[in-house]
Amino acid sequence: MVKLIAKVYAKEGISKKEFNDYWLNKHAPLVKKMEGLRKYVISVVLTSDGEEPGYQGMAELWFDTFEELKRAFDSPEGKEAVADVKNFARKVTTVTIEEHLIV
Repeated sequence: MVKLIAKVYAKEGISKKEFNDYWLNKHAPLVKKMEGLRKYVISVVLTSDGEEPGYQGMAELWFDTFEELKRAFDSPEGKEAVADVKNFARKVTTVTIEEHLIV
C-alpha cells in the first residue's frame, strides 16, 4: 500500500470556515473521482500544542501501488483535482510513503 500525505496551507484571506467548507465539500468530491484511490482522509487542524503548525490540514490518499498513484494524478480527474487546489490553498507539500501495517 502506498500513501500520499499532503500538508495543506490555506490561501491568504480565507477564513478557517471557508477553507474547511471548500476543501470538504468542493475539492474532496473531485479527488474521490480519481481511479485507483482506495482511501481518502482529510484531517483539519483544530488546535496545536504550542506554536501554530502553519498548515491548516492534512490529506492522506491511499493507492495499491506507486504506479496507480501516478496514473491517478496523470488522469484528467487527477489534473482537475490538482488544478482546483489554488481555489483554497496557497501551498501544498507532499510525501509519498509505503505503508507497513504492524497492528
